[in-house]
Amino acid sequence: MIDKILRDVKLPSLPDAAIRMLELCRDPGVSAQEIVRVIELDPSLSARLLKVANSSFFGQSGKIETLTRAAILLGNDYLKAVGLGFFLTQTWKDVQPDGFDFREFWRDSILRACLARQIASKIDYHPREQVFLAGMLADIGSLVMGVTFEGDYATTMGRFVGADNDRKDYEQKHFGVNHVDLGKAIAQKWSFPESIVCAIARHQDTPPMRADRDRTIVLWQITHFCLTVPFAQDRQTAQVCSQLRQLAIISLGLSFESLSELFSETVEQFNVLASVFSNLLPADVNVSDMMNTATEMLREVDQQATQQLAQIESE
Repeated sequence: MIDKILRDVKLPSLPDAAIRMLELCRDPGVSAQEIVRVIELDPSLSARLLKVANSSFFGQSGKIETLTRAAILLGNDYLKAVGLGFFLTQTWKDVQPDGFDFREFWRDSILRACLARQIASKIDYHPREQVFLAGMLADIGSLVMGVTFEGDYATTMGRFVGADNDRKDYEQKHFGVNHVDLGKAIAQKWSFPESIVCAIARHQDTPPMRADRDRTIVLWQITHFCLTVPFAQDRQTAQVCSQLRQLAIISLGLSFESLSELFSETVEQFNVLASVFSNLLPADVNVSDMMNTATEMLREVDQQATQQLAQIESE
């Protein structure tokens, strides 16, 4: 059924620039100049990245006028992640299924990508472009579900009440397919690195609750956290708050204080990147409200959750 769906929705082919950028993402020793040459294939992306480099976020005293100078400021992993993210999302810019909030979907996806990259920065995870892409595209199967089943998908999922990790089974029951398996198939069709394919395939499954040196496991942990953390007030998150806290503290080594800081930094990153992905986003994005909601939910540590964490940490 998955093959039929991907054939019927005419899954967009990757542009040559995206294919080349994917190749560069597999090469940890790639030079900034090679990345710049691919980005320069799209004048619109070049202009947007120059705007990012000249934003107040990076605090440059002089104007950045070339992509080469921007590459020095932003870093190779940043250019690869944002460049590939841009090329991939532009292939979907004309796909707007009935009953599916296309712009809200990309808003959440880019927020998750920013959050994933900030986590990677805090725990010194590399390659960071893979984390960014996993955060952005882990839920891409939902968009394909929306295209395939149109208004029925939005209506049916509007009745769903439960934890995020139950959504896959709910979709499977009602549609005979689910967004996770579709997302995995898309990642494989686009020849994504195996670590990203695995993260997308398992993002709704609870990862191991332990610090792990296996980078594939860590990418899974980060992706699961970013796809489960609430961004909007209407998300059903009560059942997963304790699990998220354990994942953040025990597996990723984050404290509640650093989580609050993490969300603040994510908002800043998103605001900077909004100009790159402006044609995909709602005009009235209130990112701070969404992230504050997520922060408050994560801060609501009841006595039972505190005892659970203390017990696990002592084992």
